[in-house]
Amino acid sequence: MSQSSQPAPGPIALFAAHPTAANLLLALMLVCGLFAVNQINRQFFPDFGIDFVTVIIEWPGASAEDIDNNIVQAVEPAVRFLGGVDSVNS
Repeated sequence: MSQSSQPAPGPIALFAAHPTAANLLLALMLVCGLFAVNQINRQFFPDFGIDFVTVIIEWPGASAEDIDNNIVQAVEPAVRFLGGVDSVNS
């Protein structure tokens, strides 16, 4: 005497037999999705910080004294007093 074992019905068979259950599950998923949309943290332009900035100014053929007098003395004060600048190296 052999017993035939039938596998348990899967979710597709369950929803085919009970179409109202499938509609209720769909409605529940839609409501949860609409609730989740309001809870998601989203930004179009995310915040980020810049740790350091490098400024390179080239002057071919200039002496160190010319660069110090004409470039460093002009750029350094302008950069030093920007908001959030901790240190300036020249």
